[in-house]
Amino acid sequence: MDPTAHLLLRDVDDTRALLELAATAAPEDLGRPLLPRHVVLDWDGPEESIGAVLDHLVWTKQVWLAALSGSDVPSRGAGDFGALRARHEAVAGAWLDVVERIAVERRWGDVVIDALCDPPPESFPPAGGSCVRPRRADRCPRQR
Repeated sequence: MDPTAHLLLRDVDDTRALLELAATAAPEDLGRPLLPRHVVLDWDGPEESIGAVLDHLVWTKQVWLAALSGSDVPSRGAGDFGALRARHEAVAGAWLDVVERIAVERRWGDVVIDALCDPPPESFPPAGGSCVRPRRADRCPRQR
């Protein structure tokens, strides 16, 4: 298996395991701020609670899938963990299908235009790397 595809498969499995573990916690614990004002990526917003971190893990997969498939910007989720698990299951298969197609077609070096932002402020290879054009927060709906 391609190493990148393997890592992404592990990410899906690990996210699923975290969501299953979170389902055993009390809802008030999942939403309770543990790290006030904690922000990893500006466009994701605060990650103060377990629930916020889990939502961002799922939403990131939704955003990448949308960017690679030409779909619209996905909606952010609510605090309902049943819905969060359903969002993850819905995106996981489609995300892994796209990753497999890229690997099979040997397209990891292709350039992707990030069409989620208007105008597209960056392009990048699916396997990662530096942006060709810098990200502009005022032009991208993901970053508002």
